[in-house]
Amino acid sequence: MNKDKLRIVQLVLTPLLLLIALLYGCANRVAPDGGPYDVTPPRLVSAKPEDKALNVTKKRVVLTFDEYIQIKDISTKVIISPPQLQQPKIMAVGKRVTVALEDDLIPNTTYTIDFTDAIVDNNEGNPLENFSYAFSTGNEIDTMEISGKVLNMRNHEPMQGMLVGIQPDSAGWNAFTDTTLLRMSRTGDKAQFVMRNIKEGKYRVYALKESDGNYRHDMPTEGIAFLDSLITTTCMASTRQDTLWVDSLTIDTIKTVPYTRYLPDDLILMYYEPQTPRRYISKRERPDSMQIKLTFNALPIGGIKVEAINPEDSISKEEKKSTPPIYDLLQEKHEAVAFFTDPRWKHLNQFVVSYQSVDSLNLPTIVSDTLKLNLPKPPKKETKEAKEEEKEKKKESKLTIRIEHKGDGGINDSILFHTSLPIDTTAFKAFELYNANDSILKPLPIDSIWMLPDRSTSGMIKARLQYNTSYELYVDSTKFIDLYGHHLAETAVDAFKTQAKEEFAQLTINITGVKGPYIGELLSTDDKPIRTIATDQSKILFADLKPQKYGFRLIIDRNANGQWDPGSYRDSIQPEQVYYMPKILEVMKNWKVTENFAPLTTPIDQQKPKEMIKNKPKATQRKDRNKEREEELKKRRSGTQEQGGMNPMGGMGGLGGMLPTGSPF
Repeated sequence: MNKDKLRIVQLVLTPLLLLIALLYGCANRVAPDGGPYDVTPPRLVSAKPEDKALNVTKKRVVLTFDEYIQIKDISTKVIISPPQLQQPKIMAVGKRVTVALEDDLIPNTTYTIDFTDAIVDNNEGNPLENFSYAFSTGNEIDTMEISGKVLNMRNHEPMQGMLVGIQPDSAGWNAFTDTTLLRMSRTGDKAQFVMRNIKEGKYRVYALKESDGNYRHDMPTEGIAFLDSLITTTCMASTRQDTLWVDSLTIDTIKTVPYTRYLPDDLILMYYEPQTPRRYISKRERPDSMQIKLTFNALPIGGIKVEAINPEDSISKEEKKSTPPIYDLLQEKHEAVAFFTDPRWKHLNQFVVSYQSVDSLNLPTIVSDTLKLNLPKPPKKETKEAKEEEKEKKKESKLTIRIEHKGDGGINDSILFHTSLPIDTTAFKAFELYNANDSILKPLPIDSIWMLPDRSTSGMIKARLQYNTSYELYVDSTKFIDLYGHHLAETAVDAFKTQAKEEFAQLTINITGVKGPYIGELLSTDDKPIRTIATDQSKILFADLKPQKYGFRLIIDRNANGQWDPGSYRDSIQPEQVYYMPKILEVMKNWKVTENFAPLTTPIDQQKPKEMIKNKPKATQRKDRNKEREEELKKRRSGTQEQGGMNPMGGMGGLGGMLPTGSPF
């Protein structure tokens, strides 16, 4: 073949081979994935009787949807107003939901069946949010609506599945505790509620975490939320933006649509769990002959009082008063330990424990429980080894001490000590602090030592430390004595070192717009307190911080007791207000960061950073599946291009070597 003919063949074959290569590169690689996930909720297509029908006499309702459905958590999510004395029969079959009411219908009344988000499609579980159906047994139907959210006051978590209800202004303040709520709804996945078909008027609004199913707050342990002021229902003409989507990522059209706006539509109810006024002993122990340990459901306000019952009256009343027990109260464990100071008590086994609780009318009262607590039983069989072991134990001192450091090695870390038996201030002289940077220990002053509130076995030490320095804290065994006269078995030594100043960060929060006293809580990104500062100053300083990300929470400490307090509906007291800084704070080594925080400038339901919220809506999680699918398809397409279309031979994949020699490609 001469050169001219070869050139002609090249000119003919080259485009053909190029076309084949392009088709080959584009046609393979990405396997079909079954299409997008269904994220569309079921749609109501018919109802018998019709939605908002008048003069209804039948007690059976049939709702038909455009796809197969099911109902989740009927007993907790579906609410019927007015409340039903007999449980209605609710069932889903195929595309239909049937509701059969058992109570007689009330004349001239609007009925609402609020499904919240209980109706979901059968395949993907997409919920029909805030769905309700209504009818009237009279000539007119009530049309007013109110809506809002329920948040936990302490941590701003969305409260899902909460009962929300109203009482008319005429019912009075006690209606929430004495009568069933007039009309009700429940919060959905996003803690939002919509209460429809309300008669125009003024109402009190409540949220309730019910425990007995009677739709009223008659149990002191039930968590609640309530608004201080009345709300007035109203409506107005308005417009909103409706977005039409091509798919889960692409917007088709945004339209302005007129609608009737029902008010109020932005209610925020702040939930709290009341302090349990009733106290009781849940566990009783006799660790040894000179102490008893009691565990309560919650420690009684004002502590406890223990008295011995002496059957032989060998201890007079005057002697008992002169030698009362010493108490150690552990709030976090709800424990109260009574250490006997009279050695004659160790032979007794009956005691009277008195503490504050409430009576059947929820009024304060003093409870006195009689307890029989026998001495610990000795081992049944005493071998030689057991006897020797017992002798060795008796030689050991019963008094021990443990030193605890709270912090990351800064100069402001808390130095705590915990003892096995109660001590008083006479034991403080046993503490000695030394600078251990050199071979010779240099004594340092201790600024102060004190026992923690309500504790007889835990205290705190305060001293002026320096950065990047080694220390040793000694507890002299000859000077450290408990209330029974025991010494430590040996001098205790705690060696510790502070880090260099450059290893830490410093964060200052300036509070504006709200008055103190304050409690500032520095939080981890999973919403756990790391540092807590109680102060009446508007500038809160967190020094010696470990470089990382933090959240910040502010409590308005209304009664200045250094802790957050819930509310009291009986006394019309709301829980102490809590605010979140609406962003995550990141501090770096050797940084000094100042943040200004004006809590009232951000709506309460938008304050907590999304990263810190634990009760995430399930609906959001479902929608994210399509985002994951889109990302996966992008990766697949990208991989195909790299293999077939992005190599030096362009779209011809591996066919480049098949071109005739001398080809212009």
